[in-house]
Amino acid sequence: MPFILFILLLIVFFVLKSIPTDDEDDASDLFKDDAVSASGSRRTSFFKSVAQLLCIVMAADKKTTKTELNVVKKYLSRNFDEEDAHTILQIMSQCLKKPMPQDLRPFCLQLNQNMSYKQRLAFLTTLFEIAVVDSRIEKEEAKVIEMYARFACIRQVDFDRQRGYFAYGFTWENTGKQKTNSSDTSSGGKNSTTKDWAYDVLGVSNNASEKEIKNAFRKLSMQYHPDKQIDATDEELRISTEKFQRISEAYEVLME
Repeated sequence: MPFILFILLLIVFFVLKSIPTDDEDDASDLFKDDAVSASGSRRTSFFKSVAQLLCIVMAADKKTTKTELNVVKKYLSRNFDEEDAHTILQIMSQCLKKPMPQDLRPFCLQLNQNMSYKQRLAFLTTLFEIAVVDSRIEKEEAKVIEMYARFACIRQVDFDRQRGYFAYGFTWENTGKQKTNSSDTSSGGKNSTTKDWAYDVLGVSNNASEKEIKNAFRKLSMQYHPDKQIDATDEELRISTEKFQRISEAYEVLME
């Protein structure tokens, strides 16, 4: 009998111990609230960084245009859901009313933490598209883009390839200045004695074989040929067509 009573007491003890107290419930909810709050804060910081970097490039040449904003909207619609894209646009509207920060590192750090390398590279493409939508890249825009590429840990070969797409025939110094190669002709570099820009456009090294050059050209042509842009908007078609033309010119230069 005492043994049975002892067993019953043990059962009651463990049952009571398994029931959480009100204090434990409150503590658990508090930790959950803290986790949700921290997650929301990181998300907000990320959105602010995306918005700020887009604004810095838009405002680099001391003017912002509707065409630049259209590029931004298309990027956001492709990479964020509707609510998040709207949030970023709202943040941008406030950022554009304030002086632009000079240090890009804190914003790039946020992107490094929240974006894959491929996503950061796509963001670089958007920055280039913002800069060239008015037909030329100003030196202030070039400087900002170079800073982003450096702080976002973009590989040099990938940066050179993007630069080749959007501004072939130019070399950029670390200061962000844009200058025409001294050996360029009025054709925009096609008959230049230096072929560096052409290698950059095709994304191959300067000692690439003929086969490597042909393979790179074939791959890029399939990606940017106007006939492949079935669902593209007029502006996206224009950008793809320009890229395809540059790819074709680069291939001609290297095959001469």
